[in-house]
Parts: sequence; structure tokens; C-alpha cells
Amino acid sequence: MYRYYGLNRPLTIGTHPDSKENPAIKIHNYDNKIRVGNLCEAWGYVEYKKPLTKREISDYELLDSRCKRYYKVMSRGNIAVIVRTCCLLPEQAQDFMHEDGIKTSYFESEEEANDFIKHVARG
Repeated sequence: MYRYYGLNRPLTIGTHPDSKENPAIKIHNYDNKIRVGNLCEAWGYVEYKKPLTKREISDYELLDSRCKRYYKVMSRGNIAVIVRTCCLLPEQAQDFMHEDGIKTSYFESEEEANDFIKHVARG
């Protein structure tokens, strides 16, 4: 079962994918927008037997429940800053080096991110 949270509105006709190949199995709306774990605030969720495509998730402004919150840190030389928190699937949270020498790193906790920033500052 694959669960996706509705981020911007209650889930109703036209607010989530519903194809013959992958119909919605369950739709549940909360009374109000509520905090879902440490991921996001959501109006409700919709479940499917098969995963949605990245395009469907984006087009309908949904969040995959398999995502985790990460702290994104960008660094160059001895300077590093937390840019933002983001929700990604674990396989998407891979460190990488940009062509301009800026490194992007992801951390599961703010403490880990701050420790990395201190380490970078020390050179």
C-alpha cells in the first residue's frame, strides 16, 4: 500500500490521481490540517496499490509517506549553511558536488547538520 498526503487542500474529486490502472483504494480527510509526524501538515491522505509517478505527486501537490525530513546543507571551502529542511525519499538524499565547487549534503537531524557546519568552519 502506498500512502500520499494532501498538502494544500482536503482530498476530493480532482485533487488526486484516480486512473483505471491505479485507482485510489482509500481516501481519508482530517477535520483540520494536522501535523503528520515530523514530515508536514496535511489535510488527509490517499492510498494506492501501486506507487504514483513523480509527475503525479508533483501535479497534485502530494507528499509520499515514505519520505523523511532532511536538513540540506550547502558548503564551499570553510563556509557552510543549512539551506532548508526538505522531505525526500532516502535514496534521493545523496550528497553531491556542483560544478561550481558547492557541495550539497543531507542530514537526518539538525544536530548532525550543525556538527558538519562546525567541522567545515574549522577547515
